[in-house]
Amino acid sequence: MQRPIGRNRNLTLMIAAALVALFSGTPNEAAADDHGYSFNCDVPAGRLSTWTGPIYATKPFEVVGSLTIPTTRYDRRWWPVGSLFLEADDDRQVGIQFAVNPDEAEDLQIMLTFGERQTLATVPFPEFEQSISFKLSLSSSGELTAEAGGNSVVLELGDFDANRMSMSCSSGEFTFDDVTIETPASSTDSA
Repeated sequence: MQRPIGRNRNLTLMIAAALVALFSGTPNEAAADDHGYSFNCDVPAGRLSTWTGPIYATKPFEVVGSLTIPTTRYDRRWWPVGSLFLEADDDRQVGIQFAVNPDEAEDLQIMLTFGERQTLATVPFPEFEQSISFKLSLSSSGELTAEAGGNSVVLELGDFDANRMSMSCSSGEFTFDDVTIETPASSTDSA
């Protein structure tokens, strides 16, 4: 006895749809390639999207990458912000944030965040598609150096052991490109 074709076709379509859903990435998903991680974070005004992944490197290490901001969207409560954070198991986090204050939209504020925000640089808001390079270096002794916008800031973090990295954005499109986590080649870190 032969089964009706309709049943097999429906089952085949359901399996195909499940496989497509399983192997398709979402628009706000980080992808790794030979150049590092890329995260095209694009959200409506007043919304947030985050990607989190493991850090396998041990101190000292550097997180290096670039950011473009093709689009900002304004919400009365949520600024357009792109963030990259290093996170520890004890819920401490340190990172760099790129924010556009709606009241001063001609400037991009680059801030280092560890507990309180510390302004690293205020630079003219980049032309759309212009890339901003950044680097976070964590030494064996727990000293963090953040570089972006032509400036650098050093923080003493002590026993901070990062095991996760997150990239996020709110109220706009923030594209993180070529984000790598590496041990410095010329590491003279002896502490």
